[in-house]
Amino acid sequence: MTDLKQLINLNVELEGLLKVLNERNSVEAKSLLADKFRRYSALITEFLDNDDDVTEAFEEFAPASEELYKEAEYVEVKEQEAQETELVGEGSAAVAAIERGADEMRHTPRCLAASFTLNDKYRFIREVFGGNESDFADTLAVLDDMDSFKEAEDYIVSDLMLDSSNPDVADFLDIIASNF
Repeated sequence: MTDLKQLINLNVELEGLLKVLNERNSVEAKSLLADKFRRYSALITEFLDNDDDVTEAFEEFAPASEELYKEAEYVEVKEQEAQETELVGEGSAAVAAIERGADEMRHTPRCLAASFTLNDKYRFIREVFGGNESDFADTLAVLDDMDSFKEAEDYIVSDLMLDSSNPDVADFLDIIASNF
């Protein structure tokens, strides 16, 4: 029998990915959503197959879900093709940028906010930034412009006066470090 906790956890992950997609259009999030949805669908099917009362109702619903699933795959493929077409068109711009010199490309802007899961974001806002979402966002914006993790760590510990021995701050620093 399918573990209900596993289904619940996948459901939460699906909800989180939908919230991410609601805030920004992300090909990675869509791809991850498709993978999680496939797994969730398989587990739901397994769960419902073990219950004779529900099997009949599910069989009525299954053809509609199959069509939706195929349509979602089609949309995903079309979006990926469109993105690949854009990248081909941008090739000449990239060559021109390289020709202007390596110094201009030395500092690639990063987006630390994308490195945090939804759960991490809420955890750090609550535990590290005292519930202040704008402090969290402002800190990430400042850290995005820094050139090294050492500089970022110094800012977090010295300027923000956060205790690096605090487990929540240490976890926050680990995620920041993985992006430098």
